[in-house]
Amino acid sequence: MAVVFPWLPGSDAAWSSFEAHLDAFTHISPTGLAFRPDGSIAQADRPDLTKVTQIAKDHQLLVLPLIVNENFQAQSAEAVLCDKTVRQRAIDELARLVEANQWDGINLDFEGPWAYRSQYVAFVSGISKRLHDLGKLVTVDVVSAYRPPRGVEGDPGLSWSDPYDYPALGQLVDLFILMGYDYHYRFGHPGPVGPAWWLERVLDWTTSVVPSHKVVLGLPFYGYHWTVTEAGETVDGAYLPFAEAERLRCEHRVWRAWDWDGLSRYFHFREPDQPNVEHIVHYDDAASLAQRMQLISRYHLAGVAFWSLGQEDPDVWSFVKKQIKGAESTASPAQA
Repeated sequence: MAVVFPWLPGSDAAWSSFEAHLDAFTHISPTGLAFRPDGSIAQADRPDLTKVTQIAKDHQLLVLPLIVNENFQAQSAEAVLCDKTVRQRAIDELARLVEANQWDGINLDFEGPWAYRSQYVAFVSGISKRLHDLGKLVTVDVVSAYRPPRGVEGDPGLSWSDPYDYPALGQLVDLFILMGYDYHYRFGHPGPVGPAWWLERVLDWTTSVVPSHKVVLGLPFYGYHWTVTEAGETVDGAYLPFAEAERLRCEHRVWRAWDWDGLSRYFHFREPDQPNVEHIVHYDDAASLAQRMQLISRYHLAGVAFWSLGQEDPDVWSFVKKQIKGAESTASPAQA
């Protein structure tokens, strides 16, 4: 069965999207849980996990809340991973929460330039054994990579993707979720957030070391708005949901263009009072996401994940139902 795995943050827009499109999901991952450095778990007030769980179960959806290392800080990850006592406390607390709340499993998302690859594998192994014994699912989010990790344990110079041992993690978990976004990021050079050519390179590597039936392709519902000088230097970058990108495009009366290599949308404009500064926006609509979702069948993947509900082009759900849930075809750029 195809996997449709959106994340649900605590905004009103996210909740509205969740309630409106329940028939398009197979899983739901509400945000709000975090491991503190002492192994205890912090829980945000929103979204209401009890309410999410009840609605999801009424619609036969699997509930796998997202849990992160607190604030995505390297220190919070290392505090949990490198002390066996703290690590066990974290595993015990997580298992207690999952069982008490009748969740179907968990979605692990440790991020940051932390440098303890083998300790993370040991942590995920401990969680997997404990939760699998309870009949629960374990899923893990990883920063996209297209090569084996570099560096050694404790190396502070590792990149954001280097802490993940793909082959080891892929053997331990039920779903291996690639975060297929932020190739171009807020303070970097403008470009597609999750370009198709990069995703192909990532999937070539990933499916060579992780069983493809476990791999889920994460795609972005958001974009970025960059301000760039004549010399090509990025002055600023702003996170941009679809609706805000469209509002900006219509305000400046510019065309929504195709980045054909990235299979994503973009536009650019200048302000009359700042003629030497260019504004560049890259984002996704339903048609661009549908094009990249074709990678799922091409690579025989488990399905798709989206970061995150409430930021999307609402028309994307018709594409999801057609392409991921078994209908005949999706639209092409020419039909958009």
